Amino acid sequence: MKKRTGLVSNSSSSSFVIALKKEGRIEKCPHCGRGGEYSLFQILEQSSDIDTQYFAGQEETIKNLEDRYEKARKRVENKQADHWDIENYNKLEEVIEAAEIKIRYGWEIHSLEISNHDYVAKELLNSLELSGDLEILNEEYL
Repeated sequence: MKKRTGLVSNSSSSSFVIALKKEGRIEKCPHCGRGGEYSLFQILEQSSDIDTQYFAGQEETIKNLEDRYEKARKRVENKQADHWDIENYNKLEEVIEAAEIKIRYGWEIHSLEISNHDYVAKELLNSLELSGDLEILNEEYL
């Protein structure tokens, strides 16, 4: 599986933190009608777009969110925070809380990146969200 290992400075993609039902699979491809053979992760792996890829599993995603939250919290407490730090602090708190609730109900938390030009991956993400098998907890434009 493709996995991003470094920092990205490309503004042509979006980063997502998602909650995915453990049994979550797309039932039918919205374009060709084939059923159940591709999971979200298989689609990401098969994408030819370098900006579309799986980023991290549950443990690493939660740790990343908590680390970012802690850095923002320190800036806010030390009165070094600007508007963006405060907004980020509040958003991260909400995302972590939502992720913890989803985990308690048996969902898996993942982070991934999808190119703004990868319409197949975006459509799959939308289809899984509409089916109730996926919830987007956070989206950031990179």
